[in-house]
Amino acid sequence: MWKEYPPSQMTIITYGDVTRKMAEEGRNNREIADALGVNRTTIARLRKHLKIASCSRGGHNRKKDPRQDRKCLSCGNNFPSTHNGNRICPTCRGREAWATQQDCMVMI
Repeated sequence: MWKEYPPSQMTIITYGDVTRKMAEEGRNNREIADALGVNRTTIARLRKHLKIASCSRGGHNRKKDPRQDRKCLSCGNNFPSTHNGNRICPTCRGREAWATQQDCMVMI
């Protein structure tokens, strides 16, 4: 912990102060937790409590844009999907068979 912040340079300092300073330097939760000798969850909760923005590095906190080109499960053509569950293109969705669900029926 004190490699980067030696006691000689600090007066009375708290985890919150160190977290805020390291966050301003662009450090992520893992780096801050390792420096302080605590776990990442503690740092995440501390950042939330102190209203310190999370670092965008790391990727797992970033949400992917659900709007992207996807391959239609019916015809195989690419189409611009509006959300994760949209897997059938508008052309196939407009077909009569899709509207009546005939090609999905199973005869027993």
